[in-house]
Amino acid sequence: MGIRCEHIDISLEKKSEFSFALPIYAIVNEAESSVITFELENTFLHARTSDTSVINNVHTSDTVWLDFDKEQ
Repeated sequence: MGIRCEHIDISLEKKSEFSFALPIYAIVNEAESSVITFELENTFLHARTSDTSVINNVHTSDTVWLDFDKEQ
């Protein structure tokens, strides 16, 4: 069992008490979405978003808020 990258919500502001902040390691723009990579201690975390308010306003090293979709 794992977490799909589409089930991670990325936002510019903290959305819940469970949200946590991480700096962006890399951004890969695709046709209809972007994959944002975060470096953790011994691994990487990938999140996919099509939210243009995030995609158009972040760059590598920026810190964003992440939250897991609790319904998935």
